[in-house]
Formats: sequence, C-alpha cells, structure tokens
Amino acid sequence: MRCGVGDYTRRLAGALAARGDLEVAVLTSKSGEGEPPIGVQRFAIVDHWSLGAAKTVWRLLRSWRPAVVHLQYPTQGYGSGRLPHFLPLLAWASGARVVRTLHEVTTWDRLASVKQVVTFALQALAPGTLIVVRPSYRSMLHPLLAWMTRPRRYVFVPSAASLPRSSLHGDSWERVRSSYLGGKQRLIVFFGFLYPPKGADLLFEIADPATDRLIFAGATGSNDGYVRKIRELAASERWRGRAEVAGYLPDEDAADLLTVADAAVLPFRDGGGPWNTSILAAIEQETPVITTALDGPREDSERGIYFARPGNIEEMKKALDRLASPSARRPPVIARSDPWSEVAARHVAIYRGGRRK
Repeated sequence: MRCGVGDYTRRLAGALAARGDLEVAVLTSKSGEGEPPIGVQRFAIVDHWSLGAAKTVWRLLRSWRPAVVHLQYPTQGYGSGRLPHFLPLLAWASGARVVRTLHEVTTWDRLASVKQVVTFALQALAPGTLIVVRPSYRSMLHPLLAWMTRPRRYVFVPSAASLPRSSLHGDSWERVRSSYLGGKQRLIVFFGFLYPPKGADLLFEIADPATDRLIFAGATGSNDGYVRKIRELAASERWRGRAEVAGYLPDEDAADLLTVADAAVLPFRDGGGPWNTSILAAIEQETPVITTALDGPREDSERGIYFARPGNIEEMKKALDRLASPSARRPPVIARSDPWSEVAARHVAIYRGGRRK
C-alpha cells in the first residue's frame, strides 16, 4: 500500500521470507496492490479497520495460528478505524506472541482528547515487545506516556532504505540523467509522500530555476489541496518547464531517479533522522541529501547528509550549492549487501526471545 509504513512492511516481510527458516504472511486491506515478495503469503481480507472487522481477523488468527503477530503503527492504510487499537489484545488472546513497531513518537500535543489518551493506553499496556525505529524513543515521550509503557521492553532496530539499489551504469545512467535534466545543470529530487509536514513546497524556494530541474516523486492520492499547491507552483511563471510532479513511481524507477540526481532535498518541517526511509533511500543510491533535524545545523560528511534547522531556507540553499556538484555525479558501485537482511536478523532474534548483541 502507498504508505511509508506499507513500504517498510513489504521490505521486512520479503527479507524475513528470504531467510528460508520462517513462514511469513501479511494481513492487509483488500485494496492492497501488486504482488507480495517471494515467499510471502498475503491475506488481503479486511474491508475496513472498524471493530466490525474483528471477526474476520479473529478467524484468520485461529485458522493460520501464527507463533508471532507483528503489528506496525501508525499507517495511512488503517484510516480512522478503531480495530488497530485492539489488535495487540486480539492477537495475544489468540495465543500468539505480540510484537509492535512504533514508527512515530506519540507526544502529548498529539493527544488532543481523552479518547486519544485511552487509545494510546490500549496500545501501550497490551503485552508484547515494542520495537522503535528512532533512538532514544522513550525519552521523547511525555512522562505520563512513558509511565504507561514502563512494563514494556523497548528494542531499537534501525530502519533501512525503502528502495533497492539502482542497477543503472554507464550509458544507461547518462541517458536516464539526461532525460530528467531537460537541459538544466542540476537535477534536484524530492522523494516521499506529498503532504504539508514533508515540506515539499519549500523546494521552490531552496532551488534555483535558472540552473535547476525539480522532480517530485511521491504518492499524490491524498492531501489533494497540498498536491494542487505543488502543481500550481510547478506551473508558475518562475518554474514552468523546470519542475515536474512525477507522482508515484515503481521502486526501480524511483531508485534510478535518485541515483542520477545531484541531490535529494527533503525539508521536513518537524525534522528528519535515520528512521526516515526517504533519507535512507537517497543514501542507498549515494546521492547527497539536504534535510532537516531538530538538533541542526550539522553534517554527516561520511554519508553525504546536511541537516539544517527546520524552516531555514538559507541554510539549505547554501548546503545545496556546496553538496550538489553535477561534475561529481557518478553511478554508485552496484555490488552491495542488502541492509534488510540485517534488519530481518534482528527481528528474528526478538521473535525468538533473544536480543541481538
């Protein structure tokens, strides 16, 4: 499903199945698209994630009898349904061991009502290990929320890129790069989902229409008002013919776009970090990244990332001019180990009750 957590789940499931020592299935919505990874069963059986679907999920749990149920939170695919809040308890009642991955930090300002506090409590107090993709996750919670989760074991497992390594090289790399450049000097890419917190609109201020070609690669199925704003800016007199909203691209095409780009600019309004799969996808292609962090400005020169302070356009402009060098762009080395195999190994250690040293 076209959601960052959906991408993560697909990659993790594929890496787990590739080991050959596990039987892996994914429970998802009927609206899920595409073929699952090799070796992964897909149960696309949920119409909606309201409490009325509990019976459907319970039947699957009782018939397939998984040893481990691993839930991912939050995802766009769940919508506003209440069932996801009760899934940990439902899975535990079926006899499975429950593991949950928390992809976002639930801060107090995100809990706007008593209902949301109760919802968090249901998730926090249910049995099972909590996997987090952000370091120091627990310390970022409001003290009351941290207290709610005190009986749970937290395990930090770093994420990995949502895209495979591009296989472009030689003439094919040059050809794809030229097709995107459109006669400009620098190719600047935004990769990810197009909605306000991602800050994609800021690229029109950071980049230079005299030299740059902008490509926005990301799902456009929701947040129609914001996507319309991006399209209007791309069609404005200043950027007409110099910016393109490419929309959702297949994995291989998105990887090819990132690998030929001079830089990926990801000006997240709330700051990014090593948990962000868009940043990791660009790193996988050895493409320079200009993004933001709450503890910026700082630079990770080893991986080619500059972290500006959120909203600081001038910082990001200067970093882009320094790091995006068209003369330095070359295809990355193709041979590389799959980082998801290590992510999968750490998950298996958790599933089996051990902690990888």
